[in-house]
Amino acid sequence: MGRIGMKWFSKNKKDNQIPSPADMTPLQAVTHLCACIQLSDGDANFEEKKAWLNGVSKLFPSFSEERADKFLNEAHVHINNSNHKDLIAHTEMVLERIKEVLSTDQISGLEPILKDLVEADGIVMTSEVEIADLVENHLSINININKNEIAAARERKRQRKLKEQELQDLKNEVSEIKELLVKLIEKQ
Repeated sequence: MGRIGMKWFSKNKKDNQIPSPADMTPLQAVTHLCACIQLSDGDANFEEKKAWLNGVSKLFPSFSEERADKFLNEAHVHINNSNHKDLIAHTEMVLERIKEVLSTDQISGLEPILKDLVEADGIVMTSEVEIADLVENHLSINININKNEIAAARERKRQRKLKEQELQDLKNEVSEIKELLVKLIEKQ
């Protein structure tokens, strides 16, 4: 028992590292998956954290919020230090762990939790859909994200860029006309 107490106070940097996904508890694995979704677009906001907290409280009714917060912070540090390729690889390893440690009912229970998480900030980003697609493929669940919103946002962006280009073209033409007028006046 003294050995465990000593480990708690150890300054060994290895103790501060997150466990590999193969060694994660169910709460850790689900928290890491949620963090992957939260940070896939480069930012985790209050609404997403609230959606995560609501989700884990439904999935693990007797969880410790302090412990879960610690797992979320660890996940955020790890993911923020990862590139996109590493994020995808980490997500896939976490999904494999989830298949090992959660029951079929718990995995099915992830569907509405992850949907709420992806849609929590009101904007569904392509990067979030990419992670959601990984989840659907690995866990054989359907998250039912409103992908029409993404298509509509892309169309709005395309239309805005077209208008910006038309405005720039018009400005360029007006500048050319001004230059021609100045040259014409100088010739007279």
